Amino acid sequence: MEEILIRLEKNVKDAISKISIRKRGKTIDKQIDTCFDLAKTETQKQQQVEKSSRPLKPVTTLKPEEIPVVFGISEDASSGKWNIPSRDRLPVPQHLRAMLSDIDIVTKGSPRNEAQTRTRIDAILISTLAAARKDGSTAQTRDSISSMGSVHSVHLQFEKDIHLPWDIENKPHMLSGRIDYSLWYGNPGDMEANLVVCEAKKQGESGRYQALGYMAMIHKARKMAGRKDTSVWGIATDSFSWDFLHLDNDQYTMCTYHWNHGQAVEVVSTLRKIIDHASGLIGGTVLGRKRTLEEASEIDFQSSM
Repeated sequence: MEEILIRLEKNVKDAISKISIRKRGKTIDKQIDTCFDLAKTETQKQQQVEKSSRPLKPVTTLKPEEIPVVFGISEDASSGKWNIPSRDRLPVPQHLRAMLSDIDIVTKGSPRNEAQTRTRIDAILISTLAAARKDGSTAQTRDSISSMGSVHSVHLQFEKDIHLPWDIENKPHMLSGRIDYSLWYGNPGDMEANLVVCEAKKQGESGRYQALGYMAMIHKARKMAGRKDTSVWGIATDSFSWDFLHLDNDQYTMCTYHWNHGQAVEVVSTLRKIIDHASGLIGGTVLGRKRTLEEASEIDFQSSM
């Protein structure tokens, strides 16, 4: 990296020295852009070489007790973040209740499996985000972050593969995983994620530590990119039990709600809070045109095939 920067500095100085003061302007901008593009290309080549030499380490192979150690995170005993003021409690849309009821009717008697779980999660996530978009008003988000953007720039993505170079016990590795759902915000080319959702493969099984691992990867990338807000949200769910997670400053908090135990309102309201938080990050003063997470940290997101 140092050699690349030295060459970049030399190229920029050479370009400037060849252009008269009278003609500088767009010409010099073009020269500088070309130099930076060259440096970026060489940096990417060097990063690819470094990545290929790192052994792959899937997050799913880490034991629950290893997650805090590997990622350098710890639990914050404070639970105040999860309190939902009465003004922010949202009713479960009637069409969502009807849809979940229909799913239960047509699958009654069949063993619960991953496909059925995903159908319920799809319905809840999509319905909540669609309701937020229809409301269309995020001038003042529920977590008191001033919103300069629009909830219409927030969208859901499915099955994203994630990779990030990480040292484990002072040895280089390439952490990897697949995020079942993720919430993205921003403009094309600058989009970032602030929520990861991990589907529990079986009812009663928790994917919270897997979610924490992915959250920590994005948290590190946001810090390396110099983001003002580096917090990340996570969810681990079997569609009935919902573990909500929040990671900031290397500390996480967690709260569990049970859909069928009278806490569906809490699930929907917390989802909406996370969506509002994402829409509040879109404004130029928070996101702006800075280095992308990929450029700053080598984190890599790819849509699963």
